[in-house]
Amino acid sequence: MAEGLSRIAMSSGLAASLSRATDYARERGHGEVTLEHMLLALCDDPEAVLVLAASNVNVAELVAEVGGQLASFPTRAQMADIDLVVAPDMRRILEAAAAAARGGRRREINGAIVLAAIVGDGKSAAAQVLSNLGMTFEGAIRALQSKPTPEPEQRALPAPDAEAILAGARERVQSRTGTMPRRQLPNVETTFEAEREPEPLHVEETYAPPPAAEEAEPPYQHRYAPPTGYEPEPAFEPSAAAGPDHYREVEPQYEAPAYEHAPSDDEQLMPASAPFPPPIPVPDAHDSWMPPPSPAAPSGSRFGAPPPP
Repeated sequence: MAEGLSRIAMSSGLAASLSRATDYARERGHGEVTLEHMLLALCDDPEAVLVLAASNVNVAELVAEVGGQLASFPTRAQMADIDLVVAPDMRRILEAAAAAARGGRRREINGAIVLAAIVGDGKSAAAQVLSNLGMTFEGAIRALQSKPTPEPEQRALPAPDAEAILAGARERVQSRTGTMPRRQLPNVETTFEAEREPEPLHVEETYAPPPAAEEAEPPYQHRYAPPTGYEPEPAFEPSAAAGPDHYREVEPQYEAPAYEHAPSDDEQLMPASAPFPPPIPVPDAHDSWMPPPSPAAPSGSRFGAPPPP
């Protein structure tokens, strides 16, 4: 069991309470050290007893109630050299308290811190027993705040705020169980002076217009100068004004062909410019055609003239 809790820094009183809890579990034949064993051992812890007394918890009733719950635990053969294990709930409570102590710059945890972490968890049977006897997480915080402070020569470092440590322990315990209660913050009124922003330095600025740019002469201006007596020609000459007969109608220069008679429906398909009926050309010498004479057939031929009788 010491291997699982060796990395948790404990006070001498809490280490003694853990040893008593281990003895209680071994004497009753239990296989693991639970929060009930630890709660029974914290009844003899001086720092935890102060918190119980400040919360008006009867220690005798607490011992009787926890003893009744331990009597219902299953037992096994009692062996002196048996190696007990730490219950998961107890390991979770101790690790959460140690993490909160490290966050509050505290080097170790004691029985009062563990007792407040148990009641702040609110999920275990040990927390239910403390709640039934009238102990609350807020009452444990007030009891820790009212504890007498040690002598200056006994403390090397200033003790951190116990309320902040317990509140952090409670948050870590609840985060491991899956539920996160509302954080109980201490009612401490602190005032902070608001930091003033430095006033900007006022610098008067005078506006001066920029100097006018000097027009630079084009290079080699004499090369592109026009010759003497040069007159540019106009790009276009205006036309003369239009006279009154500029827009007169122009008569056609040809005569439309005259038809001899009104065309029929079929004749209307011909173009209007074609004369109807078309004139018949006068035949000339090339238009007279006669078939050429047939050559003389040989005598006795079937194609020639018949022989005389």
